[in-house]
Amino acid sequence: MKVKNFLLKTNRTIGFAHMVVKKTKNYTGKLSQSVAHERLAKKYYNDGQLEKSLHHSYRARFLASEVISESNAKPPMDASFTAEEQQLTSGKPSDQELDEELAKELPESTSLKDEDLLSGNLDIEIQ
Repeated sequence: MKVKNFLLKTNRTIGFAHMVVKKTKNYTGKLSQSVAHERLAKKYYNDGQLEKSLHHSYRARFLASEVISESNAKPPMDASFTAEEQQLTSGKPSDQELDEELAKELPESTSLKDEDLLSGNLDIEIQ
């Protein structure tokens, strides 16, 4: 349940970042990278690989938070990590290792652009 809540908070943060990019047209590539990490987190979650799911969802939320702050928007409450969430992800791999794993597991994600996501369906919903 904790992992599902973690992913749901990340989804809401990405949704907010998506609205910010749509409004500001500030295409840095971080939104698409965030969505790709959350898609991989969703895949791992559905496969029962909860620790890997948490690590990629953390990276996704971090990137979405950067999108929001770089656009000078006020981040939503869900963007920040609680002490418990930080403890859950304390042993996570480096950002570079997570990015490399993403490229290996979802190679199509490397060609994803922020502009590709403006129509809406981010495909990150958790069941």
